[in-house]
Amino acid sequence: MGAYPELWYTATTGRRITSICLFFGFRCESCRLEVRGMTVTIVVSNQKGGVGKTMFSVHLAEYCAERAKVLFVDVDGQGNSTRFFLDDRAKAGKGASRLFSDGEAPEIIKVRENLAIIPADKTLNDVEAAPLEVIMLPRRHLAACAAGYDVVIIDTPPSQGRRLLGALIAANAVVTPLGLDKASFEGIEDLLNDIKVVRAKMNPSMRHIGILINRFKPANKEQRANLRALQADLGDRVLSTVLQDRSPVGTAFDNRKPIWKRSKGESAQRAAHEFRAACELVYTRATA
Repeated sequence: MGAYPELWYTATTGRRITSICLFFGFRCESCRLEVRGMTVTIVVSNQKGGVGKTMFSVHLAEYCAERAKVLFVDVDGQGNSTRFFLDDRAKAGKGASRLFSDGEAPEIIKVRENLAIIPADKTLNDVEAAPLEVIMLPRRHLAACAAGYDVVIIDTPPSQGRRLLGALIAANAVVTPLGLDKASFEGIEDLLNDIKVVRAKMNPSMRHIGILINRFKPANKEQRANLRALQADLGDRVLSTVLQDRSPVGTAFDNRKPIWKRSKGESAQRAAHEFRAACELVYTRATA
């Protein structure tokens, strides 16, 4: 874990963190998940920006909220997912930055029935200058904040750092959106290594659901070749559902709606089908 050499010289744990088993029951007659016991925490992460991480995060939250009670957590200082659900970020120091402090719990804002958010705030980026030990705090805070919620979804910043590590330590499942242009491949190896090390050292209950290909341009020869190479290298770690690059998705996001609520036109309908399929796949694997 080259980006965090000091991690292995701090006594943040001193002992193995024991995972809590999760038990799930399924009500087949209504195709809804009934969660018994602890909450399922899904982290959406990639250390590279521009791969559609936030776009998928908010769609996953919208999908899950149709089936379960969802708490969305925005630890990306840009606050784009917060603005999708709310008018603006929280006041300085009252939102997700509190997950990394020993002080008060962060504010939880109800968006609508079955969906609430811990928003990004204006001091969130300051977390990266805090002592490394703060990476252990989000798990503890979320254990209390998420009581009564079935699913927690965490949107992470597009970089290595304390916020990403804190999210991974709190996670049950991780999904990685990835573009197929050359620039998007940068950092994927480091992220997969970070996930592996965090799972081995601090969070053995975490599972990497896989890599979700996003913004795929099937007419682009280079992207087709990159997809084949990635599938050959990583096998079933690359999810079978692929999200193509479709302009209605961005328009829907700007209008603060999931793509399946803006389904006029063939391109929008195809995008809606792809996003629902991807969300269903991630949700099913995370709660299996």
